[in-house]
Amino acid sequence: MENIKAIIEALILASEVPVVLEKICLVLPDVEKTQIQETLDNLMAEYNERAGGICLQEVAGGYQFRTLPEFGPW
Repeated sequence: MENIKAIIEALILASEVPVVLEKICLVLPDVEKTQIQETLDNLMAEYNERAGGICLQEVAGGYQFRTLPEFGPW
């Protein structure tokens, strides 16, 4: 399946609560759980490397985009 990364990003961005791995697996039933986890790990690394204002973090058993702590006061 193409665009796995984009689908995962969109799913997490659209959610008001952290998205658990099992939910992502339900949305992408044809993709192996290990591939989804690897994609999540890669996305977290990409956001950390780009040094932008947001990051992807594991929170409360799920994944969520968050503002970096150093930009919280603004």
